[in-house]
Amino acid sequence: MELKVESIKLANGLPIYLCQDPRKHTTFFGLITKFGGAVKDFQLDGKEYHVHEGIAHLLEHYLVESNAYGNYVEILSEMQMETNAQTGSYQTMYYFSGVDKIEEGIDILLKSCYSPIFTEENLKRVKQPIYQEVRMTNDRKFKRFNMYQFDQLFHKISFRDTAGTVESVQDITLDEVKACYYAFYQPQNQMIVIAGNFDKEALLKKIESCYETLAIENHPMQLMPPEEPLPVKEKEGAITLPTDQQYVDLTYKIDLSSFTNKEKVRLTFYLNYFFTMAFGHTSKIYQELVKDKIITRNINTSDFNINPFLILSIGAYTDQKDKFLEAIQKVLKEKKYFNSELFELCRKRTILNLILRNESPEKFIMPFISNIILFDYPFLDTIADAESFTFEEFQDYINRLDLSHYAITVMEKE
Repeated sequence: MELKVESIKLANGLPIYLCQDPRKHTTFFGLITKFGGAVKDFQLDGKEYHVHEGIAHLLEHYLVESNAYGNYVEILSEMQMETNAQTGSYQTMYYFSGVDKIEEGIDILLKSCYSPIFTEENLKRVKQPIYQEVRMTNDRKFKRFNMYQFDQLFHKISFRDTAGTVESVQDITLDEVKACYYAFYQPQNQMIVIAGNFDKEALLKKIESCYETLAIENHPMQLMPPEEPLPVKEKEGAITLPTDQQYVDLTYKIDLSSFTNKEKVRLTFYLNYFFTMAFGHTSKIYQELVKDKIITRNINTSDFNINPFLILSIGAYTDQKDKFLEAIQKVLKEKKYFNSELFELCRKRTILNLILRNESPEKFIMPFISNIILFDYPFLDTIADAESFTFEEFQDYINRLDLSHYAITVMEKE
C-alpha cells in the first residue's frame, strides 16, 4: 500500500497534513512551529530582535510546563500516550502517539501550547533543569570541535547550540520569550501533521473548534537571515582538546542554489551512496589508509544543510595529517569511486528502509516533516521515488557539487 499525504489549510492559515493508514492501530499527532535553535534575528511589529542562544528550546519547555491547562506531557502520559516535545535547528515540535482518546489529546496539547502564563517566577523555574541539561553536554569534545569548525566556515552565521549555554540561558529575559512566542507561534508559521489510523472528519472538526476558542494574536513577523558569502572564513585551524589521538577533518561549503527543492531531497539519498562508495569500509581509499597505518578507525562522514549551503565533512583519527588530507582530496578530484553495482545495492537498501518506515506512523512521517522544514518540499519519500533513482542521475548530482571551498580543522592532543 503506497501511502499518500493530503494537505488542507484552515482559514487562519494553518496547513494540516494528513497521512491515513487504516492498517495501523496508533495515531501520531504533531504541532510543528518553524522556529528552532538556529534562528537569531527577526522583526516583530516592525521592531528588530536579536535573541539569545537556546531561546527556542527554553520556549519549548515553557509552553509545556507553564500554561493555563497544565503539563500536557504529564497529562497525556497518564492517558497511556507516548508524548513529548523537541527542538531542532529550524523547528520545535509538540507531539503524541495514541490508540484512543485522540480528539481529547489534540484538545489538551493545542490548548496547552497556546495558553502560556508569562511571569518572572515561571521563567526562573523553567530555566533550572535547562542549566543541568546544558552542563551535561559541555564536556563533549566534538561539540567544542564543531563550534570551532563552524566559526572557520562562516563569516556571518554563528554557531548556535539548540540548548544554548548556561550564560545565554541566564540572560534570556521574559520580554525576549514573549517576543519569540508572538513572532513564531502563529498558525501561518506552524503546521499540524497527523498520521496513522484516524477519523479524518472528526479530527479536522476537533482542530477547527479548538482554534475557534483560542485567543491567538496576529503579529507581523519577518526573518532577517544574514547574507553569508560562499568562501570559508578560515582555510585551516586547530583546537586543543582532551583526545587520545589527533583528529583531522576536511569540510566543504557548497552552494546548492542551482538545485531545486526536489533535487535537494534526492541529493540527501545520493550523498549516502557517495559516502559509501568513496569512503566506506569497502572503498579502496579506506583499505589503503588502514594498510599504510595512516588511520586505524573509520573515515567519518556527515552532511547538513544551512540554507543555501550544504556542508560535507570527512574526517578521521590520524597522526599523519598531510598524508590523510592528500589521499582524501585525491579521491575527490579523480572521482574514480563511482560504482554502478554498489549504486544498485544502495538503491535496494533505500527501498528496504522506506518499506521499514511504514512500521509505525511516527517513522514514516518524521522524514516528511524534515522535507518541509529543510527543503520546503511537502511530499513523502516513496518507494516509487527510490525506484526512479538512476546511476546516471546520481553521478550528475555529485558532479554538480562545487568542492572549491573548504576548511581543514585539526583536533590536537593536549
